[in-house]
Amino acid sequence: MINLLPPQDKNEFKKEIIFKKISIILFFHFICLLILIFALSLISAFFTQQTEIVKEQAVQQEQQAQSAQFQMYKADAAGFNDTLNKLEVFWRGQVLTSDFLEKFLPLISSNVHLKSLSFKMSSKKITLATPAVLQKAAGEDSAQTAESEPAAQIIFGAVRVEGVIDSREGLYEFKKSLEGQKEFQEIVFAPASWAHAAFPDFSLNFSFLPAKK
Repeated sequence: MINLLPPQDKNEFKKEIIFKKISIILFFHFICLLILIFALSLISAFFTQQTEIVKEQAVQQEQQAQSAQFQMYKADAAGFNDTLNKLEVFWRGQVLTSDFLEKFLPLISSNVHLKSLSFKMSSKKITLATPAVLQKAAGEDSAQTAESEPAAQIIFGAVRVEGVIDSREGLYEFKKSLEGQKEFQEIVFAPASWAHAAFPDFSLNFSFLPAKK
């Protein structure tokens, strides 16, 4: 094919071809740059996400460790408190028993022969009749008053005594001596204790509430 273009047009045509080639090359370079930037962004986002996941896992592990340590401390404290409570109950039992024997044994005269003596700790709730409660009770029925009265937990000794005495009169004197002690309350003799005039077998139950020191 014979090129009949003048030399000037030939030069312009060559320049145009070179320009198009350069433009195509630059365009492909630009596309590659965009792909590279996009790939780097994805990689950066992936590593950022993985870093956040690792941080969250580390925080969760730390919280779990702290929680486990707290539960361990809590369990140790609960065990220590339980031990203290058991020691307190034991100590109260020892004090209560010694106080009871101090009050009860002097009342056992020579004509009283004990067969058994049972003493155990017990507890019950009592209502506290404060002036405010008493004033309020004046205008309310007993059911409403019982609900509004404050209650307290008391510890006492539940006592049961069985024995034999020389006479019914001696048993009556023994009963009066027990009732003369304000620490002995709710004294109840079995009805059969009064059945015989001579050498009656007796049994009774009462509560021991020591005076506050």
